[in-house]
Amino acid sequence: MFPRRLVSFGVGGTVFLVAGVLGFEVFGSDFPSVFYVLPIALLAGIGGAIGVYYMLGSRPGRGVRSALTGIAAISYVLFFLWFVRYSIASTRAVLSFDRVAVLSVALGAAVAAFVWIARAGSEAEKARLK
Repeated sequence: MFPRRLVSFGVGGTVFLVAGVLGFEVFGSDFPSVFYVLPIALLAGIGGAIGVYYMLGSRPGRGVRSALTGIAAISYVLFFLWFVRYSIASTRAVLSFDRVAVLSVALGAAVAAFVWIARAGSEAEKARLK
């Protein structure tokens, strides 16, 4: 139950980030656009989280579960690296926005691959025990 909530919350965070970036690219980053881009991004993130929560309840396959876990990891890593960047002044020169984004996507892909391999091992173990 807990991993299902953790993955759905993370996917919602990633959807929020992507919708926010796309919204600011489309509408511009001036002050009035904040009032309609952020609520739309928030609704998209909530909708994504709810959708993933119910989808994970229907026992999806290994590929879907590993992809969703990797997508969820992107937002967790991104928010963690932003926290490190803004709380430790010496990391600001090292953790630029581009580097944080690339590291987040790379670690998300690594998490997806790890979940794929781990689920393959557990499925093989179940098949062996039958």
